[in-house]
Amino acid sequence: AAVDAILNGKLVSGHSITWRGHRSCGKTAVLRAIVNNVRRQGISVAWINPGHDLLASDWHDAFSGHLWMVRPPLSRDVLFCAEIILRTQSFGILIIDDPPKLKGNQALRLRRLARQNSTTIISIYHSDHGVHSQTHAHFQFEARAEPIRHELCRRQPFSWYLTARHT
Repeated sequence: AAVDAILNGKLVSGHSITWRGHRSCGKTAVLRAIVNNVRRQGISVAWINPGHDLLASDWHDAFSGHLWMVRPPLSRDVLFCAEIILRTQSFGILIIDDPPKLKGNQALRLRRLARQNSTTIISIYHSDHGVHSQTHAHFQFEARAEPIRHELCRRQPFSWYLTARHT
């Protein structure tokens, strides 16, 4: 329900969405919920992960929609991989983790391919650097620890709050 509220209840096919926030603020956890939900519906997802920090084995399940983890050897190969994935017309969602800065008409070409193939592109940025404004929606994620109410609670695990807002 919280994820649906963030996205107004839907992902729009052919749209481009930006997710940004610092590392470990909950962006991937929210995306995982979205990915699992759409895969249950039989929609396939491709995730381009140039940092090689996601383990495909952690995402193993029996959903009917497939999940492809694409790990280009060089970060400059991310856009090439994205274009090839879009041209296959096989994925409902393409997630690009920390994409490089797009030059010239690269962003326009990717958005056009996404629209033609009814694929939603979600670009994840781990800071404010490099965020592109030519997307349909922007989401900013923040996480903070709950204040400690009593001195004895310092040894207990922290409680975290995730805030996501449409900007």
